[in-house]
Amino acid sequence: MLSINAGGTPVGIARAAFEMFRERLPGRPITYTTYANKAEAPVTHLQIGEAALKIDSADAHMRLACRTLDDNAGVKLSTLARVKARAHVSAATGLAREAVDLLVYASGSSAIE
Repeated sequence: MLSINAGGTPVGIARAAFEMFRERLPGRPITYTTYANKAEAPVTHLQIGEAALKIDSADAHMRLACRTLDDNAGVKLSTLARVKARAHVSAATGLAREAVDLLVYASGSSAIE
């Protein structure tokens, strides 16, 4: 149960990184390009879309893991149920990390303050 409860943290961190990226986006140029506004660049749209899909997928995996607990309230989980729940948490954590990595890469070095 603890691993399922802890699995929501990476998803929350990824959501916060996504929101921070979007807040900082307007008016930022892309260095060494002709884009004075990063928000207008197609590559930025692709990066935002990929990050959003990864975060939504991570959220879905966490909901499946939580449903395992909800569907078995008060009952000892079978080995298969525990393995499935942990697999969902692992997938969610990996997707959340990938989303944050993508956003950090898209932010460039100016994001480090």
